[in-house]
Amino acid sequence: MTTTNLAPFLAIATDSFLSGWGGAAGRSSVIVYECRDEHEAKLACEYLEGRGEMKRVRTVYEGRKAYAPRNAHVTRYDAGRVLSVAFYRACLAAKVSK
Repeated sequence: MTTTNLAPFLAIATDSFLSGWGGAAGRSSVIVYECRDEHEAKLACEYLEGRGEMKRVRTVYEGRKAYAPRNAHVTRYDAGRVLSVAFYRACLAAKVSK
């Protein structure tokens, strides 16, 4: 499956936990974070790599096609929103643990 880039940079990973059931029954579940710049893509990849269920984490740059397994279930997110929520939760967790 090939998707067209809606943003200049994409952070992509295969979600091993969600693959094979629900909306991805019998298929791979691929998550795509649409990033405004290279820095945001790097942060998104670091976030994805920190999650144990994410495999094959990679960045696709402007002008390239993002490849996902054939018949994959693809979910797209705005990286800025996801990363802000992740940062907020990390800050809350740090306050609670003090």
